[in-house]
Amino acid sequence: MLTEGLLNENTDMLLLGAAHYKGKWFFKFNESETKESEFHISKTGTKPVPMMKLETRLGIRTMKDPNLTILDIPFAGKQMSMLIIMPKIIEDDSTGLEKIEKEMTTENFVNWTNPSMMANSKVKLSLPMFRITSTLNLKGSLNALGIHDAVNKEVADFSGMSEKKGLSLSEAIFQAGIDIDEDGTEAADEIRERVLMSKTECNVDHPFLFIVKHTKTQGILLFGKYTGPPTVSF
Repeated sequence: MLTEGLLNENTDMLLLGAAHYKGKWFFKFNESETKESEFHISKTGTKPVPMMKLETRLGIRTMKDPNLTILDIPFAGKQMSMLIIMPKIIEDDSTGLEKIEKEMTTENFVNWTNPSMMANSKVKLSLPMFRITSTLNLKGSLNALGIHDAVNKEVADFSGMSEKKGLSLSEAIFQAGIDIDEDGTEAADEIRERVLMSKTECNVDHPFLFIVKHTKTQGILLFGKYTGPPTVSF
């Protein structure tokens, strides 16, 4: 987590945190169907990725304005799920996410991802397998939130932790990670849902936002974006 040169003789104290999510899906993706496919990193560029396949009932919502597809994929136990938010198509020469990110106010996010607006549909899903680890320096973010005293040697007071005078927070580092593969707990039921039932095809083959959330409270644990290998970030 600590890059070379981050620590020196002036380092007093570090604030370190980490979260890595490796959950099992409620429905297991069929490993034999995972194939290398083209992922559109832009309107014209592609990169190969391992693409997983699944056919089952999932929560899905498509919107014309804004140009969005939202998918809710449950993890084992259905206490957690992953939201996928992506443009239906890439409209310009960017990744397609820039417009979504600009429009994603708190009010819009709550409206877009409202569970009552998600249709419970039979979905034919293609989703890339990916693994991301991202390390963030949060010292500037803490300052922006108004946490100034802790990083100021002149006023910081950590006397409840140490008798040393002038002790202050030198760095705040957080590492987030997520590991997404086919692993699940149940096979999708393909017998009762016969081919006569219409299917919604959802091909996650271009950049998307992903949110790992708690189902009951809608609380967010991880929020990141995938723009294709190796350009990924939290």
